[in-house]
Amino acid sequence: MKNYRINKHYRSDGDENNSKYSRTVELQRCIGIRRNELKNIRGSDLKEDESGYLCVVVRRGKGGKETYQRIFPEDIGTVKSFFDGTENKVFSAQEMNNSIDYHHMRAEQAVRAYNYYLGRINNEPGYRRNTSFYSENIFIICLRGVSENRHHLFFFEKVLDK
Repeated sequence: MKNYRINKHYRSDGDENNSKYSRTVELQRCIGIRRNELKNIRGSDLKEDESGYLCVVVRRGKGGKETYQRIFPEDIGTVKSFFDGTENKVFSAQEMNNSIDYHHMRAEQAVRAYNYYLGRINNEPGYRRNTSFYSENIFIICLRGVSENRHHLFFFEKVLDK
């Protein structure tokens, strides 16, 4: 099974490396959501899902739906530092007024998620047979973030068939 690699990409405008926007970049690298979703998260949007995983609640995601973005174990401390339990927005309008390519960071996070869950499938006996894994369609979500190409979904089906 092939792990995907993350390509480094920096926009020429330099906003990604500007310390004025470092908080948005730091959180986005941990959660990988859309720009508008990042702009609208609030201090109370850190919750556990039904399986006990720590997640960021995206209240108005694509299509106006509420979704839960799972946090990797190594990112929990960083992510928690952004949430204070209030209804205040996490980022100010000034912090979000930039030309950072958050979409690329979203794709990087999807690759991380894909590799993380692939590693668990390969290294944890019984993880593939876990019913919550199938019911939540984790890989399908990851793969849509990696690419819209259908051959990735075919690859996913082959991983599950093994």
